[in-house]
Order: sequence, then structure tokens, then C-alpha cells
Amino acid sequence: MRMEILALAGISGNVAERANALATALSVSLYEARRHLSQGEPRVLATFAGRAPALTAADALRRAGFSPIVLDDLEHPDARMVVRSFEFEERTIRASDRHGTRVRVPFSEIQVLVRGVRAAAATDDREPFLEVHSGAAPTLVFREGHLQYDGLHLERQPTAASNFLRLVARMRDHAAHAPYDDRLNTRAAQLAVLGEVLTPEAHLEVATRLLAQALRRLRSAA
Repeated sequence: MRMEILALAGISGNVAERANALATALSVSLYEARRHLSQGEPRVLATFAGRAPALTAADALRRAGFSPIVLDDLEHPDARMVVRSFEFEERTIRASDRHGTRVRVPFSEIQVLVRGVRAAAATDDREPFLEVHSGAAPTLVFREGHLQYDGLHLERQPTAASNFLRLVARMRDHAAHAPYDDRLNTRAAQLAVLGEVLTPEAHLEVATRLLAQALRRLRSAA
């Protein structure tokens, strides 16, 4: 079933003072409001079964001076591509998935780079990833263990871990204008973004989408 997610994108002013406003807007305890604000932003505040109550709660937050985000937990399948191979061109990154679908994203259109670690729910396996968020193109998801690194050519290293670090460095060089955030490298930080309402094992994409949207807002406001 589709779930609507209400999150806080930004906080301004004294946290102690804003806690009263947040508690009133959300109809939660002052303790809960303080806990949300102390964890930083963005942060998931609540989930709803329908969009209307989520938008109503967002309006209450907006009237109280907060910057809310509402998104659902179901993303269109074409909204992201798990990359298998890539090639750095002069002005674009060319990426292909396992099915042979190809996209080109101009470096100038890259808006946000989000780095983190994905942990499997049933094992201790952890896999680093980098998400490249742009405008019209799908989000490119580079996962350390799923990539062919031929696109690094002479820079290719003996291990996947070394190759992934080189890939991240190259991407940051080509998209130096784009905000880069690596807070999702730890589970504690993932929980902080997900508000301890959702789990990283089941909803990590919600955390990356939320973080990317919040970073876009900050970039637009700068």
C-alpha cells in the first residue's frame, strides 16, 4: 500500500524555541518535537496512509515557519537506473544498466551527489553506493559490487573498493558545482534522516530521495 511521508527539510532559529512550534503544528509532545529537531535535517516526521492528511500536516508546518517535504514511498521504476557500466566523456557521463539501457547525463545538469552504504537486512554485507541526481534524467545509482570498471581505463585499480573510490573522485571533479553529501555512510545517520520511523533496510531510497530534495532546496536558496 502506498505510504505518504512527511519530512522536515530545514530548521531556522533556536531549536528550543522552535520545538514548541513543531509540537503544536504536529500535535506531538514537546519531548518528541525536541528529539526531531536535535537530529538535524532533513528528517522524516510521520507517515500517512493518504496524501490529503500528509498535505494538511505539511500546511500546518509551513504556517509555523518550517520547510516541509511530502513524498511517497513508491518511486516510478524509470526514475532510477542501477548502473552496470559507465564511460566518462568530455562533457557527459554515459551509463548503461544490465539490460543494455543507456543514458547520457551532462555534467552541467548534475544537481546533487549522495553517497552512502547499503546494508542487507539478513546479513552483515555492506555495499557503498553513489547516487547522481540530475534534472530530467533518471537518478544514476552506482553500487560498488555491481559495476564494471572498464570506464576508468588506465586509472583502473586491482580492487572494487579502490575503483569505487576513484569513480567517486572523478564524478566529484566533473560535477564540482553539485552538493556532495556522504552522511548516509552510517546506519545511525540513516536512522536520523528516516526519523526512526522507517528502517534503512527497507526504505534507504526514501532517505536518498529526501536528502537530494533537501540539498536541491539549499542550492536554489543560495
